[in-house]
Amino acid sequence: MSQVEELEIELVQGEDFSAQIYWTDEDGNAMPCTTPGRLEVRDMYGAMLLQFASENAGSVATKAALVITGSDGIMQISAPRSVTTPLVPGRYLFDLFAVANNGVSPFTTQEVQVCSGWFIVSTRVTKMEVAPV
Repeated sequence: MSQVEELEIELVQGEDFSAQIYWTDEDGNAMPCTTPGRLEVRDMYGAMLLQFASENAGSVATKAALVITGSDGIMQISAPRSVTTPLVPGRYLFDLFAVANNGVSPFTTQEVQVCSGWFIVSTRVTKMEVAPV
């Protein structure tokens, strides 16, 4: 299995957020994966700031969610503005875990760390509010 990569993800406080993470091996081939999965964002003291969880995939309009596509190695994290508004701007640590489907017996499916890195919460001076249609 390839090494764990370090990423940087930026979220703007008070805005809807989504990002896709493509999990590939060192040759660029998709890593097959499945649920459960989660991405946890923690402060420097280890307190959880935000959790994107695969069990929230059916509630993307109200919760931070992680959607895993399976054999494509694609994972999407998303959070509505109601979740991102209370976040304090700053730089936080995160790690992402998912279940790998390419293991060796007797551990053919095991939860593994996909990546880790920095989760940056920033602000914007201009806020564009769109009226509902």
